[in-house]
Amino acid sequence: NYKKSKDFLRGEIIKHREDWDPANPRDFIDNYLTEMEKKKSDPQAGFNIESLIISCLDIVEAGTETGATTLRWGLLFMIKFPEIQKKVQAEIDRVIGQSRQPCLDDRVNMPYTEAVIHEIQRFGDVVPLGFPKRAVK
Repeated sequence: NYKKSKDFLRGEIIKHREDWDPANPRDFIDNYLTEMEKKKSDPQAGFNIESLIISCLDIVEAGTETGATTLRWGLLFMIKFPEIQKKVQAEIDRVIGQSRQPCLDDRVNMPYTEAVIHEIQRFGDVVPLGFPKRAVK
């Protein structure tokens, strides 16, 4: 329900404001709050709580479908190409292992996995109305 989603986000924004540190933004909400503060003397700038709520809803709604579709394509490709799945798993095991969660810094050490993700995004038809693509080399 739209109202419940907006109410939830409003609560999250309130929580963010309680311990917000402009010098150390944690996420989109913190960055938006910083811009709101910078532009508070200009009401025409459009940086306000309602705009923040709508922006958050847009991000969630836009990302949910494309993210889920990309994951489905990824699973399909891993089933269809088990040799690629094995190489990706080997790289994950080598770089991350079994004892910790992955982090953003791991990406630089996982070129094969990164390339596979990009290929899934390229080959999978995530946005059916997107522009046609072709390899140039």
